[in-house]
Amino acid sequence: MNKKLKSILNIALDVLIVLFLVFAAVTLVISLSQKAEEPGGEPSHLFGTSIRSVQSESMEPYNEDGTKYESDNAFYKGDIIFCKLTDDNDSFKIGDAVMFWMPLDAHNQQCSNQIYTTKVLVTHEIVRTEVKEDGTILYYTQGLNRKTNFEEDLLAKTADEFVAKYNGKRIGGVGKAIDFVQSGLGFFLCIVLPILIFVIIQTIRVIRNFIAYKAQKAATAVASGELTDEQKKLIAEEYLKQLNTSDSKATPSTDEAPADEAISVEEETPAE
Repeated sequence: MNKKLKSILNIALDVLIVLFLVFAAVTLVISLSQKAEEPGGEPSHLFGTSIRSVQSESMEPYNEDGTKYESDNAFYKGDIIFCKLTDDNDSFKIGDAVMFWMPLDAHNQQCSNQIYTTKVLVTHEIVRTEVKEDGTILYYTQGLNRKTNFEEDLLAKTADEFVAKYNGKRIGGVGKAIDFVQSGLGFFLCIVLPILIFVIIQTIRVIRNFIAYKAQKAATAVASGELTDEQKKLIAEEYLKQLNTSDSKATPSTDEAPADEAISVEEETPAE
């Protein structure tokens, strides 16, 4: 193989492996951080941005009759979405897509905070607000998909219950890859196997580089005359061996002398 082409292929392979390992590492961090989340607490985030894998179709923009409509807050199952963590200074309005903890019962149905079995992070759109007599603002949320979310979410929320706000940025389909990595087979194929391949390739390269280094060092020593007595002895023995081999091939034996040469000697012998 052409040396230049081989070098290009090696570089391309290195780049692909590094990119894959970076993706796998980011995916692993996201997966582990989300699994470590405590229900009702702060969502996992990176520099104030929570990266979520969309698990449901609740924010897909479909009417009750199945027709699709346009919405800036729309995203799809399998997408990756980016949500900015909120604080006490944030304000909310109708049309904002907000993230909050939704209580679920044993049948994974919405329920009150008093009887819930678990809580999951949900991102839905604020569809209306209500101001109570004491000035407290209640926010009512609902998924964009009116086929599956034909009613508002069961519980009204206050601003302090919102943990993040969707910023409109998403990456289509990448969430499926993250979900796959979270599985046993996906973890092996996307995390363990690439690392093993990378380690094996690097080990082979280290061995080759070490052998090349030793050969180069030996060649340099020969060129500069920096040889030990043992090395000189071995070189001399090898040289003499080669000379002996050459002499044995170049000198014919007496038994193999041509017959016509013997006859010629007899003819030149003077008569008595």
